[in-house]
Amino acid sequence: MTEPSMRKAEHRHSLSRTMAALTAVACASTSLAATPTTAAATSPSQTPKAMSSAPYIFPGNDGKAHKVAWDKHSFTIDGTRLSIWFGELHYWRLPSQQAWRDVMRKARANGFNAISLYFFWGLHQESADGKFDFSGIKDIDKLLTIAEEEGLYVIARPGPYINAEISMGGLPATMSNQPGPLRGTANLARSKQWLHAFDVIARKHQVTTGGGSLLMYQVENELLDESSDRSAFLKALTSYVRADGITVPLFTNDYSMAGHRPPLTVIQTRSGTPAGRHPLRPIRIP
Repeated sequence: MTEPSMRKAEHRHSLSRTMAALTAVACASTSLAATPTTAAATSPSQTPKAMSSAPYIFPGNDGKAHKVAWDKHSFTIDGTRLSIWFGELHYWRLPSQQAWRDVMRKARANGFNAISLYFFWGLHQESADGKFDFSGIKDIDKLLTIAEEEGLYVIARPGPYINAEISMGGLPATMSNQPGPLRGTANLARSKQWLHAFDVIARKHQVTTGGGSLLMYQVENELLDESSDRSAFLKALTSYVRADGITVPLFTNDYSMAGHRPPLTVIQTRSGTPAGRHPLRPIRIP
């Protein structure tokens, strides 16, 4: 398959036909280890204080480092089971910090305890040699803080490729001028540059350090094949994120691979839709 065809295929086959409006989904993994696994809590040099302005105190804003673990049944925090119920929020489609808070507050009021966030690389870096912009409606530090204040855990999905039905799947438009597969080792350096810029902010908000409510971190999204180059790309990104100070559980999302990809991340999930149905081809009921 040619590279242009591969890029089109990657946009056609999407895990998350998500909208800015919240969609109720249960956090489920097809390959959680049967043996309990732990992301150990770390002790920062200065323990953050609990947020005094938060209306709801929970492990994501109490200023304490927590131990995150999981088994075949669920996640646990400090030994207490946690069923994760979340919706997807595309912050760039709601260009207002007040709107972010409004949606999150309504999510919490409707029984959600987490929010899933794609992070749009192309929004934050418009030129190949340009600096990253995290100001105003691009302020992801504020976005994560709002989630903590509103009592929601965060599932962070910075890509680099996120799909999300946006141009280039979230990659900067300037990358269209680069040779070779954009999601491969040929472009590893730029991918690491973005993830580092994101990690510098995200690592201050982890449940495992007492900094905030970041509970899970997704590396890449829907790699369509299992070539040696793409596996090497995913492995390199995973190792880089760990070395960059991310201590919460990592996961990836296979595109209907049913777990065939080598277990490079801590938790593997795969794409799917309820009852195998595509949202554009609903079941017709007489």
